[in-house]
Amino acid sequence: MLPSVSNRKLAHGILNTRRRADLLVDGHIGPKTIAAASAWIPWTFEGKPTPSRWVAAIIQKESRLRAIHPGPFDAFYGPETSAAADSIRRQILAQPAPIRPDEEHATDRPSPAPGKIKCWSPTTAQLRARYGKEGTNQGIVASPYPLRLDWDLKTTVHRFSAHQSLVTVIENALRETLNHYGLDRIQALGLDRFGGCLNVRNKRGGTTPSTHSWGIAIDWYPSRNMLKQTRKTALFARPEYTHFLDLWASHGFMSLGRCYDFDWMHLQRNP
Repeated sequence: MLPSVSNRKLAHGILNTRRRADLLVDGHIGPKTIAAASAWIPWTFEGKPTPSRWVAAIIQKESRLRAIHPGPFDAFYGPETSAAADSIRRQILAQPAPIRPDEEHATDRPSPAPGKIKCWSPTTAQLRARYGKEGTNQGIVASPYPLRLDWDLKTTVHRFSAHQSLVTVIENALRETLNHYGLDRIQALGLDRFGGCLNVRNKRGGTTPSTHSWGIAIDWYPSRNMLKQTRKTALFARPEYTHFLDLWASHGFMSLGRCYDFDWMHLQRNP
C-alpha cells in the first residue's frame, strides 16, 4: 500500500510545522523532504528508507504526538497509518484558525498616507463607512499579465473583482510590477501566483467580516507565504521581494507580514 498524494502533502505540512522545513506542499518526496524528515526522525527501522516509508514514519510520529495510535512505529504504510492520517486531519480541522493580529486588535487610528503605511486595523464600522456593505461596489481589475491561480497553476485569469474605488490603483500597481520585473522574472519569482481578492467571509476564527469581503485585500503566492509562516520561512520576507512589497506600499497597501510577521501573502488597503 502506497501513501496517497494527500497524505504525502500531509507529511510536508507536518515537517513545515514541526521543523520549519519550508517545503513546497506538492506531494513530491524528494531530497529536501527526506533531509527534513531524517533530522526529525533518526532511521532506526528495519529495511531501506524509501520515500513511502518516510511518509509513514512522519505520520506515525505525528500521530503519537497527538495521542493517536496508528499501530506499530515501524515506518511501514498500511491501513492503520492511513487511518491515523485521517485522524490528524480531523484534529487540525477541529482547531479554530487563529485570528490574525491585525484582525484581533482593530483600532480607530487615522489612516496613514499611501507610501507611509502604518500597521493598524480598521473596524467594521470604518470599513462600511468607507467602502459600503460587504460584497457591494465591486469593479473588475484587468491585469496586464496573466495570473496563475496558486492552487491550480494550469488555470490563468486576466481579470478579478475588487472594490471599484481601487480598480485603477490595483491596475497601476500591476502595471508597475510588469514594467519593473518583466514577465519572465515575475513568473520566476511567483509574483503572478494569485490567491484571491474579493471573498465575502468572516475573519478566520472570528465573527466579523474579513477585509476580503470588500475586495480591498489581495493574497499573493499563498502556498509559500502561509498564514502561520514567519519571516524565517515566508518567501516574501526574502530580500528579492522587498521591491514588490515597497511597490504595493506606495499604492497604499499594508503588508501583514511586514507589520506582524504573520500572513505574508496578505496585502490590504485600509480606508
